[in-house]
Amino acid sequence: MAQKFPFTTWIYNPISELELDALDMWKEAGLTHPMAPRIFNGTSPEELIPWLNVAEKLGLKLIVGVQGINIPDRESIPNFILTTEGPEAYEARFRSVYEKLKGHPALYGFYVADEPLGRDFCMTVTEIYKIQKKVAPELHPFVNYRAETPFFEASDFDGMTFEEWMAHISNDIGIDFLTMDLYGPMINDDCIPGYFKSIKGMVEAAEKAGGIDVWANLLCSAHYAYRIPTEAELRWMVNTSAACGCRGVMWFRFYDRLEGHEYYGSPIDEYGNKTDVYYGILRAQRRLSDHYGELLMSLKRKKTFHFGADLGAYPVFDDNSHELIRLKGYDNGIVSFFEDEKGREYFCIVSSNVKTHTTFNIYYDTDKCRVTELIMNGKKESYMAPTAPDAPWGGFDVYPGQMRFFRIDKK
Repeated sequence: MAQKFPFTTWIYNPISELELDALDMWKEAGLTHPMAPRIFNGTSPEELIPWLNVAEKLGLKLIVGVQGINIPDRESIPNFILTTEGPEAYEARFRSVYEKLKGHPALYGFYVADEPLGRDFCMTVTEIYKIQKKVAPELHPFVNYRAETPFFEASDFDGMTFEEWMAHISNDIGIDFLTMDLYGPMINDDCIPGYFKSIKGMVEAAEKAGGIDVWANLLCSAHYAYRIPTEAELRWMVNTSAACGCRGVMWFRFYDRLEGHEYYGSPIDEYGNKTDVYYGILRAQRRLSDHYGELLMSLKRKKTFHFGADLGAYPVFDDNSHELIRLKGYDNGIVSFFEDEKGREYFCIVSSNVKTHTTFNIYYDTDKCRVTELIMNGKKESYMAPTAPDAPWGGFDVYPGQMRFFRIDKK
């Protein structure tokens, strides 16, 4: 069975606040690996079994958060069980939770921590990784990292560079995915270069480590300096992160809550209503899944370029960037090249414009290759003739934030 592109979201609500039919809504929105509602003191992890049962029927996997086995925040490190009582005590506590849910096919992994910062926090996370993978090697411990994590000092990782630490958790511990905050574009356009630099730093370190997938933690809940994203911006974030090598998407966050009125505009408002953001996420996720999700998960990213403006992360695509393909356009975009297991080459184009459509021309020598556009995960394809040198305008249009995907067949 083809591997699906993962979509998840932060769920902060305790299990007492949500009903089982929430799973149907999460499935409708295109989520594949949602967080389960939280288990706090006073409730048992066994209360999640009905949720896991329904999730299995719907084809979903759940990330489970249980109080006491995750790190609430940086300030809690001195009083955390791993610090005060040692690894054996944490392992015993984790086993007591794990044994209640062990073996359920809808259990994906347990939530560990959010935004580790500083040596004590980062190395505590690493120790939890070791313990959870020792006890439950089939599961996938979940940690969300900060956007600046790829640029942390070696002191944060006990003397290892970030790339060395990534190789350590991949090869020695067996960690195979993580997420990272990428909220900057929802402040203003000046933050877009930092968004791409963070993706580049994390994804390239993960690729070198081997075996780690990076999921982009994107913003759909306005707060403080962050605005409510438009549908075009939601689509842009999903498609640019996927084009740059992220192999999953997480959303902050799904539900607004009445006592947190400074956070607003989430997919579900504090009164239980679906917002415009809900439907924007639904379309962005399901379109990527239907057209390119399985295809992306079957490919290996080779190289990414900015097209048009130099945003300071990836090189700018020019006539010397590829041996066969030339591109011209009237706006900015992302161009990424991929390869499948047979060595065939692919590329995708994502428009960076979120207000109007843009136009691209593809030039290539038909004696050397043939370019085919793919949709429906390659089930449908159409020949993409090269743009004529004297064409008055572009060969194809891309609407705001849209992705289009092509295969290059060498002759």
